[in-house]
Amino acid sequence: YVAGSMSLVTTGFGGVVLDPAVGVGTGSGGDVIFTFTPVTVTANNLTSDNTFVVRFAALVLDEAGNQGAPATTLTNQAQLKAGSGPGYSSGLVDITVVEPKMTITKVMTPTEVLPNSVVTVTLTVQNVGSSTAFDVQVVDPITTSLFANPTLVEKPVGVGFATSPSGLETLVVFSGDTLPVGQSHQYQFTLTLNSDIAPGLRITNTAVVSQTTTLPGVNVNERSEPEVTATDTVDVIG
Repeated sequence: YVAGSMSLVTTGFGGVVLDPAVGVGTGSGGDVIFTFTPVTVTANNLTSDNTFVVRFAALVLDEAGNQGAPATTLTNQAQLKAGSGPGYSSGLVDITVVEPKMTITKVMTPTEVLPNSVVTVTLTVQNVGSSTAFDVQVVDPITTSLFANPTLVEKPVGVGFATSPSGLETLVVFSGDTLPVGQSHQYQFTLTLNSDIAPGLRITNTAVVSQTTTLPGVNVNERSEPEVTATDTVDVIG
């Protein structure tokens, strides 16, 4: 239950009803109980003016049971009880909890390279979840003692590309992507293997989907998805 979200809609109600007291259970799935003072209904033998509506917001918790793919279904039911009389139950209502889920693959070609030669890096990111992935950012840290001159080859339209130094690495960054459910995007760039690298070295490199959110832009209600990584290797020959 979102505190303060309860509203009482009495439009068309022929009687008097006051805002109820709200009791909230503890933990995940705790009951929300609305306790009313006596409700007065106009004695006019009409059924068309006997209805009022209670509205409130509930927050879907960020917990294991609500995560992942396929989407999670949550079932809810309300109950009504007047005084010591019998209780009445509503029908069952389902809501579907959705979120993106990212995968990434990385391929470096050729797999055997000579010093001072060019390596092509291809990153493929797919949304295998149940809702659109927003603000997707892919980062590939490149060791500067091994490679130089990261150069863009391919990226989706509208996606940002940048490189920036970070300690002993250069970060290759693709940012601001959006992936609908089931869609995959490819990001590609080249590197030049440094001329002083000795043959026999196996180079391992890992890229990461470092950011994915459930809503576009900056939104306090969005969820940030876990990072996912992919690794590939090349062998230096001579």
